[in-house]
Parts: sequence; C-alpha cells; structure tokens
Amino acid sequence: MLTPNRFFQFLLCFFPLHVHAKTIETKGHVFKIEEENLLAYLQKKLSSSWSEKNYQSAIQKIFVKAKLPEPVTFLKEAIRKRTFYFDPTYVVQEDVKTPQGMVLIQKGYSYNPLEKTKLSSSLLFLDGNNEKHIAWAKTQKDLCKWILIRGNPFDLEDLEKRQIYFDQDGAISRKFQLKNVPAKISQDGLVLKIEEFPISDFLTEEIIHE
Repeated sequence: MLTPNRFFQFLLCFFPLHVHAKTIETKGHVFKIEEENLLAYLQKKLSSSWSEKNYQSAIQKIFVKAKLPEPVTFLKEAIRKRTFYFDPTYVVQEDVKTPQGMVLIQKGYSYNPLEKTKLSSSLLFLDGNNEKHIAWAKTQKDLCKWILIRGNPFDLEDLEKRQIYFDQDGAISRKFQLKNVPAKISQDGLVLKIEEFPISDFLTEEIIHE
C-alpha cells in the first residue's frame, strides 16, 4: 500500500514544482513568505485534512489520467504533405522597467532562443493507437522524441523500449499550429521546420523499396 509520503513523491513526478518565494502587499507593508518545498506543503495538508481514503482515491485518479490521457481531438489525419516554418522570435511589446522606473528592456527588442541553443532532437507527433504512425516514426533516422496525441504512453514505452511523451491538452500542437498528424518538427537554422505527412505516401515508399 502507498504511504502518504510515497504518494506525494509520485505527485511530484508529474508536478516537479516548488512553491516559490513571493511577497504580499497589505496596506503598504510587505510580508515575505519563505520558499516552501511542495512535498512538505502537501504532507502538511495531508496531516491536517486528508484521510487514507482521500489520497488513495486521488492517486487512483492520477494513474488513470496518466495511463489514458484525453486524446487531442482537433488534430486530424494528414491527407496531403504540408510544410511550414515557425519563427520562435519573441518581441517585447512594452518597456520592461524596474520598480524605480528604469528601463531594463525596451519595447521592440526581439530575441530568438535558437541563436543561443539548439533543438536537441526532432519532435514526432503521432497517434499511439495507429500502427502505421508507429511504423512511420521508426523510419526516422535522426534523433527524435515521440509525442503522442492519442493512446497509452506507458504501454507504448514498454513495447518500444524508449521514452514516450504525451501532448497534454494539445498544448504543444497548438503552440506550433499543427493541424494534422503524423508530423515532425526539426530545426532549420533560426526557425523550426514543421512537416505533416500523409501516411499513404509512407506506405507507397515502403512498397517501392520492397
């Protein structure tokens, strides 16, 4: 049986966060709240209000959601090849100032993170329930991270002996304006190249090479 301590350690695997130091202003006075480790905070909450039944129920819900996350329904099956580019450059919309009014960053300043760092691996977006998508992903020769938009990431991870990710709520897909899968994101200079592949093209190539 899971103890309260082990339960919250499990929680932190999904939410590796800390409650950061912050200030609260009240009638001109500023009170500092010391940074508090989230695990300690949750354990304190458990001792004060949570029962054995509470945390066993909570962990069951987390396991279910982790093993069977909600599918990303707005992504469709690609029926034609589509290639476009994503520029990650960020432009400051207004002056960033100190509390004393000194301008630290001027409005209009732009920054592209790809000038300082590189995408460590390509990103593959695929349906984990579609065997054709999985076969396509295996053909990619460069270093890739698999990101599911549907399916059980734990089962596929055990089957393929590799780390599998899941695009929770389609947040990454939305960020990069994906519409169809399977898709691949790779770096091309200072922009990201995004390709959506109709799986029928992949199957045709496989037949030709046989």
